Amino acid sequence: MHETSGFVTTTVVAILGAISPGPNIVVVTKNSLTYSRKTGIYTAFGVSLGVFIHIAYCFIALSFFIVKSAFLFNIIKYIGAAYLIYLGLRLLLSKRSIPTNGIEIVPESDLNAMKALKMGFFTNVLNPQATLFFLSFFSLLIDPYTPLIIQIAYAIEVWLIALSWYCFLAFLLSHSILKSRLAYVQYYIGKVMGGVLLALGLKAAID
Repeated sequence: MHETSGFVTTTVVAILGAISPGPNIVVVTKNSLTYSRKTGIYTAFGVSLGVFIHIAYCFIALSFFIVKSAFLFNIIKYIGAAYLIYLGLRLLLSKRSIPTNGIEIVPESDLNAMKALKMGFFTNVLNPQATLFFLSFFSLLIDPYTPLIIQIAYAIEVWLIALSWYCFLAFLLSHSILKSRLAYVQYYIGKVMGGVLLALGLKAAID
């Protein structure tokens, strides 16, 4: 993939991936609304640390397959394309649900920084769908001719977008009135992301 289009694709999908509904949104939202802005931000840092771990091992794995076997790399690429198509269709065909996200706001004493950080980290790093998503996504971005510095730049870009979004979300959701509005928008975010993922998966499958 050409570097310019690669960075554009990375930006779009990383933003849509970060803001789409899922466990990361839930844990940052819950801790921001239930506890405090500080706790929400520490939780966001934990989530972004989990994102960094996913990015690191996905790049290492893909780099290994590129060097060892172009055939195996292509298999991973087509599996990744199929997974992105599946995710896209699932999001496009999903029905609206009541936007509660399972969050119940109750008055509680604040969490300490380490507990909030670990909660965000383990929510992300133990999510198997994150592994599949990043492995699929990055297999579309890099190939045997992609310079190492460009690969690293892709990784840093994705991580910075995730970190910025979840910290912003924690800051924003310190005002609980915004919760329902965000949940309403998430339905449409899911549809947009579904279309993007479907298009990327189809493009990878026919290239």
